[in-house]
Amino acid sequence: MPRKTIKYVNNAAKKAVQKLPLDVAADFLNDLNFVAAGKDPRSSFKSLPEWGAGVVELIENGSPAYRVVYCAKYLDTVYILHAFTKTTNGVDRAAKETVMIRYKEMMSLVREAEKAAKKRSDKNWRQSGSLDLDFAYDLVITRHGRPQPVSQLRQISDQPV
Repeated sequence: MPRKTIKYVNNAAKKAVQKLPLDVAADFLNDLNFVAAGKDPRSSFKSLPEWGAGVVELIENGSPAYRVVYCAKYLDTVYILHAFTKTTNGVDRAAKETVMIRYKEMMSLVREAEKAAKKRSDKNWRQSGSLDLDFAYDLVITRHGRPQPVSQLRQISDQPV
């Protein structure tokens, strides 16, 4: 499995991590390196699918408690969405809203990257001149004007004219 890249979804996410105490931030970033290598983090964690597909929260309990929220589901990248000091026993609504906004921003980045990759792939395909046989199914027209599967071309060409 290739190692994933670690990226902050935006500068605000980076600043949020930098606001954490140095030892806590170092532990969380070490955990994210484990995730990037395809392993589980050493800290406690839990999935938060209600915040977004693939969203995971790293947990450092104590007084105060700290959290880092990331998503490692797309583009072989670990996106750091948010970091915060947890001040309530329940769900921190402000943190949840921030994560959901940044998740949408991340998904926008993912879609743009996928479109760019598809565009590069299409351009390379046109330049290479190679023909994908699955695609060729729609392109092969017989003398009768009907599309035929590539597998039937030999049968058609062997028929007398």
